[in-house]
Amino acid sequence: MGKLKYRHEEKYVVNKNDYLALKNRLTRIMKYDDNANSGQYKVRSLYCSENI
Repeated sequence: MGKLKYRHEEKYVVNKNDYLALKNRLTRIMKYDDNANSGQYKVRSLYCSENI
């Protein structure tokens, strides 16, 4: 049996400039969720399986 790999999490407070930069980058690679109310909802967590 292979070695177990555990998930590691880090949390950050994002300032407005970093938020705008992240939003700009993520809108290029992600699609909008059709299930969002009025086209939007709050993201509480974002998980990435590899570096963006």
